[in-house]
Amino acid sequence: MDDAVKVGIKATTTNAGKVIRLARLMRPDGRTFVATVAHGLLRGPIPDEGRPIDLGPLATSLGIAGVDGIVVSPGFLQANAVYLAGRCAPAIVLCVDWTNQFRPTDGGLGFSEGRTTTVASVEDAARLGADAVMTYLFVGSDDPAVEAEEVRRNAAVSRRCEELGIVRIIETMARGARVPVDDERKAEYVALHCRMAYEIGCDLVKTEWTGDRESFAQVVDACPAPILVAGGPKSSTPSGAVGLAVDAIAAGAAGVVFGRNIVQAQDPVAVVRAVSAAIHGDQ
Repeated sequence: MDDAVKVGIKATTTNAGKVIRLARLMRPDGRTFVATVAHGLLRGPIPDEGRPIDLGPLATSLGIAGVDGIVVSPGFLQANAVYLAGRCAPAIVLCVDWTNQFRPTDGGLGFSEGRTTTVASVEDAARLGADAVMTYLFVGSDDPAVEAEEVRRNAAVSRRCEELGIVRIIETMARGARVPVDDERKAEYVALHCRMAYEIGCDLVKTEWTGDRESFAQVVDACPAPILVAGGPKSSTPSGAVGLAVDAIAAGAAGVVFGRNIVQAQDPVAVVRAVSAAIHGDQ
């Protein structure tokens, strides 16, 4: 194993299972490019000109094109395992949470303040062949008991990941009645919940872009765990996704997690290759 990888992993964990699985997800440069096709669990079918996208075969193409990891739901993984097997397959990140935080409130069956629950265990992830699990951590609810439950639930998953040697990712966001919409990506808030995720116990944190390199660098400085930047809504052009990846790496992020900017792109493979080059250079 490359010395840079060994140093980076040792700084994170001494758990043999995690060392092996982290090396599948992170390249020797200490960075990773993760795609997600788990939106169906949270939002329903992902449309492509009015038709649901066949995500199984797409997952294989994304791995060949340069994606290092892919976020999937339990149902997707069970139904599409054949597309996620083989030497070119990306590392598997199982989303073991469901949330209604992202459903639109205007005609989309959403709620003014969403809730989250666990839909699969770390044992399920190990049985299904996943390398990592991901859960959500939301702060900002008007009910302090809800936020306390968020921490308790995430901590329980983290402890089980330590026992079973599964890579642990926590996706953090400021959402709820106490968070004005314009402040959801405020650097102060993002730094708070990213640091909370690290202190709860995780190998990687996934969070939102704060809007510019300078403010996000403050988030990176405040969180010892490597941070992955979420892609958010689909960009109007592929260059928007590439630009975000460039800015994220320049600000100190360890990579990105893109979903709609890939699966809804006119040419997903071309976008993957461009973003991978932005993250990994000439590797």
